[in-house]
Amino acid sequence: MATSAYAANSTSRSSGWKRFVTLDYLDSESMRILGLLILRLGTLAIFLHGWHKLHGYQGFVKFLGTAPVGELAPQFFGFLVVAGQLLLGIALAVGLFTRWSGLLLACMFAFIILAVNIPTNGLIGEQSGLSFEPSLFYFAPGLVLFFTGAGKFSLDHALLGRHSRVEA
Repeated sequence: MATSAYAANSTSRSSGWKRFVTLDYLDSESMRILGLLILRLGTLAIFLHGWHKLHGYQGFVKFLGTAPVGELAPQFFGFLVVAGQLLLGIALAVGLFTRWSGLLLACMFAFIILAVNIPTNGLIGEQSGLSFEPSLFYFAPGLVLFFTGAGKFSLDHALLGRHSRVEA
């Protein structure tokens, strides 16, 4: 009898330890919704990049003229990048057309990585990391939001009455 009481007590301690290590107590729909909101609000940083480029537009276009793909049409690519960063940053932050906005953001940064970052700086940057790490930080959330959608706290949900349900 004493052995089974010890085993039960040991199991409950083990279960508590496992819950702490795996953080499975955070595994709920409300935590997923909060995580998507935080991810979407993080995309506001891309809006700030676009804002900065807009206010230094001529310098940005001049820089694009030196990039391998930008020399073809620097004004055109400059417009696409600035408009994309401004509009997609806001759309993702508020959760409007989230799947399309996420896909467009991922495509835009895949293009920037392949057509600007790698040809200009090589694969490995000056600090021995990937030369396109900053672009990767916008590519990844775009891809995640494409697959998951905006979640409940979004204009997609408010206007269209839908949200994504992410199953674990």
